[in-house]
Amino acid sequence: MKYNRPQDIENPDTIYGKIVSRVKEKSQVLEFGPSGGWMTQYLSKEKDCYIDIVEIDPEGFSQASRFARDGYLGDIEEYGWQGVFQNRKYDYIIMADLLEHLRNPKCLLEICLQYLEKDGEILISTPNIANSNILVNLLHNRFDYTQTGILDNTHIHLFTYDTLQKTIREAGYRPVLIDAVYSDVGDTSREFENNYTLLPAEVARAIANRDNAAVYQFVFIISKKERICEEINLLKRQDVEERFFHNSELYVDVGCGFSEKQKEFSILDRTGARQKVKFSLRQYPDIKQLRWNICQGIQLECRLYDIETDGTNVEIAPVNHDLTVGINDYKFYNQDAVFLITGDLGEASYLEIEFELHPIEPSEA
Repeated sequence: MKYNRPQDIENPDTIYGKIVSRVKEKSQVLEFGPSGGWMTQYLSKEKDCYIDIVEIDPEGFSQASRFARDGYLGDIEEYGWQGVFQNRKYDYIIMADLLEHLRNPKCLLEICLQYLEKDGEILISTPNIANSNILVNLLHNRFDYTQTGILDNTHIHLFTYDTLQKTIREAGYRPVLIDAVYSDVGDTSREFENNYTLLPAEVARAIANRDNAAVYQFVFIISKKERICEEINLLKRQDVEERFFHNSELYVDVGCGFSEKQKEFSILDRTGARQKVKFSLRQYPDIKQLRWNICQGIQLECRLYDIETDGTNVEIAPVNHDLTVGINDYKFYNQDAVFLITGDLGEASYLEIEFELHPIEPSEA
């Protein structure tokens, strides 16, 4: 049973926590796709709800049925469950991580109108196919299905914010509450292992500064469109200045000085986050020294944490800083932050620098 894993149901920051927190005690609930019945059990035991279930997997159905009032084993989209629950009305219908598995999700939503109480709600969670990790992968010619996650290999109908809104409204509903859980580029707790370092700064900035760019899964609480109530949108709005990316350049001297022909670049974020840049040096024989141009045209403070390479006796020092604030903490008012890296670099294959950047306000300079 693929999805039978414990869920952090009582954590309000998780998908399942957001869904169960919406359900009131002693409610009538129809749950589609309960898998092993983690939410079924919680709603039954902790909130004293009456729950009917529809599940296609026999093992999952058997487990979830222990906490359900009634159930139907079979394919949701064959609609045999209608004969079992035809005279029932529900306060809540749960579609957690469900719509993406359906051939025609709008049809299910339309049919569920007749099973929903006048002020009842459908609780939906579904992945965001426009998450920035997906776009970064596409720019690197990657679109790989996985066992779980946004590109779960059983997902056949994926949504962006706009297409989910369109499907919901065309089916006869309106959003009551919109929320999400987030996973941005660089978050390795999910299925992705991405970063912006192989993209030009302007491309990274365009990807990161979109609305809902970091949304991993949406949570939509919806009701019949006739219901009069305020719509609450809890989505975090992306400030275009919040993620400010720049090209960071590393010049390589192999004995003829520094030149534009021998340089590498990476992306950095100047918003105060502790970060790393990594440069590949494999193509350069007998390296004499390196010059790291952090970013041009900006007054900034740079705090160095670590430098790592397979060279030896390597040292890094600022070239043209205006003020040393503390150990490895430098201010550049000249808008030209540069470090020189020396030592036994020779056949070094990479250079990785860990640091923080903080923009200097004009009033500080």
